[in-house]
Amino acid sequence: MSIEVVEPPALPPQGTAVEFKVRVPPSGEITLVTGRQRVGIHQALAGRTLTVWANHRSVHFLLDGHPVTTVPSRLRPEDLAYLTMRYGARPAGPEPAPAALPRARSGTITLRLDGHLMYAIADDALTGTWPCPVPADRLGQIEGARTATSALPPRPLPAGAIRAQRKVHASGGPCPLVLDTRDTRS
Repeated sequence: MSIEVVEPPALPPQGTAVEFKVRVPPSGEITLVTGRQRVGIHQALAGRTLTVWANHRSVHFLLDGHPVTTVPSRLRPEDLAYLTMRYGARPAGPEPAPAALPRARSGTITLRLDGHLMYAIADDALTGTWPCPVPADRLGQIEGARTATSALPPRPLPAGAIRAQRKVHASGGPCPLVLDTRDTRS
């Protein structure tokens, strides 16, 4: 009696991105790694096949080569290896869209845990806000944590952004739109 042994696909090198195909279920919820990374795709795309490009910073979903959505990655290196086994992921080409979390020039991202919110700060700019995964009563028990000494930095504005404000008349009716074209990034 002979037993055929099928070798698993080669794992991608550490730190590289992987790429694979996934079909959007009727619910629109795609689970890449149970308990780690789940993404909601619009239900209008149910039944369509998307290309997923993933690394440790971003997960991009593409339809016919066009970006559908990009989300911050929660994937660890072992999760990328798991995707290779589960979906037949292969090493990916260049990143198809801007990263969900910009790479910090200093190479570090600071996480600020403030009550029920967690903020990511890179290069003195706020890059993301999420619900805090640590209960408030346990914040003081985190090794290496320190008390924040400064205010949160502003979120960077896109190039050429303008600021708009709408005033409401005392009677409750709308007033004309007022545009403030001053550069608010300084």
